[in-house]
Amino acid sequence: MDVPIDAKVQCTDGYGGQSTSILLNPLSMEVTHVVVRSSREELMVPLNFVMKSSPEEISLNCSLQELNRQERFVRMQYLGAEEYDVEDDLRRMATESDAIYWPYRSIDDNYQEIYGMVEQIPHNELAIHRGSVVEASDGHIGRVDEFIVDQENHHITHLVLLRGHLWGKKDVTIPINEIDRIDEDVVYLKLDKNAVKSLPTVPVRRKDRN
Repeated sequence: MDVPIDAKVQCTDGYGGQSTSILLNPLSMEVTHVVVRSSREELMVPLNFVMKSSPEEISLNCSLQELNRQERFVRMQYLGAEEYDVEDDLRRMATESDAIYWPYRSIDDNYQEIYGMVEQIPHNELAIHRGSVVEASDGHIGRVDEFIVDQENHHITHLVLLRGHLWGKKDVTIPINEIDRIDEDVVYLKLDKNAVKSLPTVPVRRKDRN
């Protein structure tokens, strides 16, 4: 079963969105979720929701309503506070409209609160996005296109390199036993570049795959 990233996602009753990344356990190499960007937000969809897939499309065995009930992948989170220069603000106010600054911060307070969008990755798991770096033992070799996953146990069997790697248009599929480790958005291989080049190609560009 292909687990493509940046592919169309279909629910049982219509278009659900686009896959943006996968979540996996880096020790067991088990894929746990596909992240889907719906019309409103990014959602973490358990892999057992995937009914079938191809390199271009993922079909889910759930409705749009069920999809939108899944846990959000990205949330607004308080990141702390940082000190800023009040005198610098006053100097800028002297040359620009006060209306730009006064509604948003007070000159009586030397700190501003910082918020940001944070990925809600489950404990002991990693997020891998399309285009994540792939490193051979002797240097950069390409980027992640998709993963091939055993449908029964959800463990990765192969990594597929994104087109535009060192060997151009050829599909390069790397067996899981040749992956040394996966860190945040970086896949490290046991093989050097020449060994990867000599790997047999596993066909993945099929119209559909059950």
